[in-house]
Amino acid sequence: MTISDNKEPAEESKLVKHVTEPASWELEVDEIINYPYPFTMSKILTEKRVGKYAIEKSVTPVGTVVEGFDWHTGKIQNVKITFNYPVVKLTEDGNTWMSDNMFEVDSNLGAVDQARGDVLIGGLGIGMLPTLIKDKVNSIDIVELSQDVIDLVFHQIATDKMKIIHDEICHHLTTTEKKYDLVCIDIWQNTFLPVWDIEGMKGIAERCLKPGGNTWCWLEEMYKHSTAKEA
Repeated sequence: MTISDNKEPAEESKLVKHVTEPASWELEVDEIINYPYPFTMSKILTEKRVGKYAIEKSVTPVGTVVEGFDWHTGKIQNVKITFNYPVVKLTEDGNTWMSDNMFEVDSNLGAVDQARGDVLIGGLGIGMLPTLIKDKVNSIDIVELSQDVIDLVFHQIATDKMKIIHDEICHHLTTTEKKYDLVCIDIWQNTFLPVWDIEGMKGIAERCLKPGGNTWCWLEEMYKHSTAKEA
């Protein structure tokens, strides 16, 4: 079933079919038939500016080839969308920090899959991750360095389960006495920086974990895939 412009995607696993774009390089893409993300952030966030930061909205038109991410394999995919895709992004002086485009949604699913109990999130962004996991966890502490981002986003996504902490994530991880079932860290602006920081961040976060707890870093699946290929 193709998703129309005004119909929400079905609440089921993402279904794709392989197609070849009619171009000289014959780009193979996955054509999205159903997409389980219900575009929640477009519905709850309003466009606004606080200081250097802004919430902005746009639409990626039907037929556009975009990047997706398979978190099971850590591989980036070319994806052709068959519906108009509403996007919300957090910008700083016009530069994007985070959005809910397909790559960003897909690359957070590893954290969503692991979420349980008490969760700590480093980096507020547009508030997508706490919004996606709020119904399956007991509590969510969110550490954000920028007070402007907190003022811009948090009140729009906050629930009784969520607490915002104005701090730098490494400082918080080395000073807090609270323990968590899952620590999620997503503080990077591009896809290259996490590769250099993941192991260090996991080491810092280890003291904050409950027995059996885990630390998840954004794009760690891609990092594991790349190191496995090199081995």
